[in-house]
Amino acid sequence: GAQIVASRFSLAGAPLDPAPVVVATVAGAYSFGRRPLAALDDRFVAAWSQVPPGSTADVVLARVGLDGVVQDPGGRAVTAAGAGYSTWEGLAVTRWREDRTRDDRGSFLYLRDLASGRVWSAGYQPTRAVPDHYAAVFREDRVRLTRTDGAIASELEILVAPENDAEIRHLCLTNQGPQTVEIELTSYAEIVLAPPRADLAHPAFSNLFVQTEFLPQFHGLLARRRTRGATDPQVWAAHLLSRFDTLNGLQYETDRARFIGRGQTTRAPVAVMAGGPLSNTVGAVLDPIFSLRTRVRIPPGGTAQVTFTTLAAGSREALLALSLIHI
Repeated sequence: GAQIVASRFSLAGAPLDPAPVVVATVAGAYSFGRRPLAALDDRFVAAWSQVPPGSTADVVLARVGLDGVVQDPGGRAVTAAGAGYSTWEGLAVTRWREDRTRDDRGSFLYLRDLASGRVWSAGYQPTRAVPDHYAAVFREDRVRLTRTDGAIASELEILVAPENDAEIRHLCLTNQGPQTVEIELTSYAEIVLAPPRADLAHPAFSNLFVQTEFLPQFHGLLARRRTRGATDPQVWAAHLLSRFDTLNGLQYETDRARFIGRGQTTRAPVAVMAGGPLSNTVGAVLDPIFSLRTRVRIPPGGTAQVTFTTLAAGSREALLALSLIHI
């Protein structure tokens, strides 16, 4: 394995650390690329690229406090195709499996043109719909995915909030055509809230301890991991529609089987392709996900903006307080 280290300096150029801060330890035969630290208020954001043999680079972000404490052990990774993962306090928030052939696991946004029924995604994954134009730009504090599909140009920015435990996905859609369009937006992420190794060893068993809930006042979903013993840590997460230029009420889904459908995959889930409403299912589902849906109407030359935010905390109270900041 290899260690990712960072050195911090004051504005005057004086070193802030007697020794480099170990941000992450990465196992595997990767090559790495350097990126400068970005200073954001009372934190730094460390970014680095990981390149497996014979593949393209992933960019990983992790926050480091002024005290040198790494706040995102393992980081939050995004690939050029839009796949990746999120961690919190060493726990996996969303499910991911390294697969350099398909690269189709992570948090995604689906788009569907209500007039034509055409479906694509904000990144290349998971639909793999071929765009007219596609670009991925990796900066010190965010990843930007841009693509053009017919008359619709999209820009997805993925960043970690510097002041709290939040991953933000901000989507901006522009209508470059002569007709008003209505676009249905659907988010998707598989919930873990457990150590990555435990989820990798037995995901079906791990799923049994996750319970979901709808939070209408926050326009989103909540998930918690039921503890198995007195020493197990409390883990809570939320997925919110925190900024939106939308037409109608919110739909939601937390049951992966209902969302994907029998014999389907995330490339063409039945909940997106069939055009029907989400089931608004919550509770102790067997295979939990976060999925929110809304619609936007965009006039010719106009834009619409929607922000999906995923949060993590150690208690319900802390999570709700954090949600108030992001709605």
